[in-house]
Amino acid sequence: MKKKLKTNKKLINLLRQETPKQRQKFLNEVDYVLCEVFGLEYKDLPWRNLNACDKDWVKYVGDVRLAISKTLLEFNKRNRVLH
Repeated sequence: MKKKLKTNKKLINLLRQETPKQRQKFLNEVDYVLCEVFGLEYKDLPWRNLNACDKDWVKYVGDVRLAISKTLLEFNKRNRVLH
């Protein structure tokens, strides 16, 4: 039986080729998109405020963050030009 990866592990795998600094910059950009699109504040994000979250909210926002990350990476990959 195949074990399901947790959202955080999927994010790590998705960004494995980036440097730690590039990963942090990218995830900050994703957090900005989350806040702008959904009208959230940074304190509403579970990884920014560990005390004010319930389990369902953490899972939902984590899944949305993963989806936005995958979308942005694919978009950037498509627009990258190799010489």
